[in-house]
Amino acid sequence: MILSIFPAGAPKPLLGIEKPRIEQRGSRTLLYWTVGGDTSNVAAYKIELRSDSERDWRQYGGFVPHSPSEIHFRQELPSLATHKHYYARVSATDTSRRVLATSEVTSFTVQCQAPSVVPQNLRLEPVADGIRLSWTWTGQESPECEPYFLITGYQNGGPFSERVSGQLREFTFQNAIGGEWHVEMRAGNRVGTGPSSSPANLHNVPIVLRECWIMVSFPRSLFFPVSSIVPIPVSKGVRVRVPRSICDPRTDFWCRPPGESDDVAVPRHPDEGLLRVLCRLYLAPLCKRLTLCPSVFLKSFW
Repeated sequence: MILSIFPAGAPKPLLGIEKPRIEQRGSRTLLYWTVGGDTSNVAAYKIELRSDSERDWRQYGGFVPHSPSEIHFRQELPSLATHKHYYARVSATDTSRRVLATSEVTSFTVQCQAPSVVPQNLRLEPVADGIRLSWTWTGQESPECEPYFLITGYQNGGPFSERVSGQLREFTFQNAIGGEWHVEMRAGNRVGTGPSSSPANLHNVPIVLRECWIMVSFPRSLFFPVSSIVPIPVSKGVRVRVPRSICDPRTDFWCRPPGESDDVAVPRHPDEGLLRVLCRLYLAPLCKRLTLCPSVFLKSFW
């Protein structure tokens, strides 16, 4: 044990550094060391590493500044290979980078740990192809640990979850409609998941879906109910050519659909009839996995 407190006037003990200690916190590897004795000439500390396959020591990162009021120090060791065995030591240096003291060697193996860093700055926004979620994450994860992000939440009261690559910083829920969104995230890997983020919320006006139906403008007695006509994707007001029937709407008023005026454009060919396009608007809810429920509608109107 190195003493760091000594009586006034007594000879100062020699500078010494205790054997470093390694600690893993999620995806972070931290190196701790304690100094004692006469640290008056210490300006900084140098961390050196080598692996089982290396014979020579190499400096890891820059110099760690010394603080005269501190005896305990800590430094993160990022970007180390997973499942690889390392040796580490710490040296104290003066202003000329001359080594004053060196610690004993400690050894360790980097293991995959559940992430401890929380995703930050979650943001939801509607885009052309759906709803986009973006975020930031300051953690570092080895690809060997198979990192990912777990997205969970509720959309219009319905739960959902998505697992996306740990390399992403945004994700789009394709073809998703608006409404009430509540989303949280966790960073994870093959060991487990970390703490949940703060929620992101989106209160978006529902997207109106349009379904257009075509009715043939034959005599009124031949009009079909809208519900029996197969919908096709056309625009409101479109007129489509079909073989004519019985009468000519250019001259026979009873052939015109209800509400049509005399100045409405009519087909130019005698074998053409008129089609009336009606559009029904739906506010559609969301089913599981963010797909539309075609058989259930919240509201419809003409």
